[in-house]
Amino acid sequence: MFNDEDSRYAFLVAIRKLGIAIVTGMSKDYDAFERISSQIGLLRDMNWGKIFEIKPAPDHEYISGTGIALDAHNDAATREYIPGFQIFQCVENTVSGGESFWVDGFYIADIMRRDHPEAYHLLATVPWEFANRSPATHYRWNAPIFTCDDTGEIQSLRDTVWLREPLRVDFDLVPKMYAAYHLYTSLKSKRENQVERKLVSGDVAFVDNRRCLHGRRAFAPGTGIRHVRTCYGEREELLSSIRLIERARAARGE
Repeated sequence: MFNDEDSRYAFLVAIRKLGIAIVTGMSKDYDAFERISSQIGLLRDMNWGKIFEIKPAPDHEYISGTGIALDAHNDAATREYIPGFQIFQCVENTVSGGESFWVDGFYIADIMRRDHPEAYHLLATVPWEFANRSPATHYRWNAPIFTCDDTGEIQSLRDTVWLREPLRVDFDLVPKMYAAYHLYTSLKSKRENQVERKLVSGDVAFVDNRRCLHGRRAFAPGTGIRHVRTCYGEREELLSSIRLIERARAARGE
């Protein structure tokens, strides 16, 4: 499909509009994943590498390498500049459980802004500290859960629950902040606010990492194999790819 300009353009625009798109029936080898992922544009190298293999292991360094359930979150909340996109390739998934799910964070923000404006205001203005450290790295950044532009429109989310540090605010504000965060967590945990799919071999999911939170149901590693690859890209690369196609069409008079 990516050799066809119309199909590629429709795919890229769908990601920009919806925040997620899943391609099925793709090759599951490593080189194919890199080629598929680069359809958005340049990939971003992270401290764990450009492409990361997720397989369950008893002594895995990252929580993704376990079988426990993962709450809806976005990746790299500890970074000043959160990656714009995360891309997942299912190599194999025969375990019992382990379904993936996604939450439109902008939708959750809209619910809070409409029905719970005070809680929304707190999560959009009061920074929370996110941090993680390993033998080789130590990242830390302060920012609100919701980031808005000058007009008040939400632009991104920052929420990796297991990387949140204790709040550093006036004592009287602490109960209100935790109440607001609890409300937000309850909304993103409702099944009606989630889209679920058990990824199968050949699936590749493209996810806006600053808009769509991703999670995973628990699974038992001994019941089969679960092997997922992941990498990161940027929103500006997606927009650049869309503009290049539009520019070529304009040059052809289309």
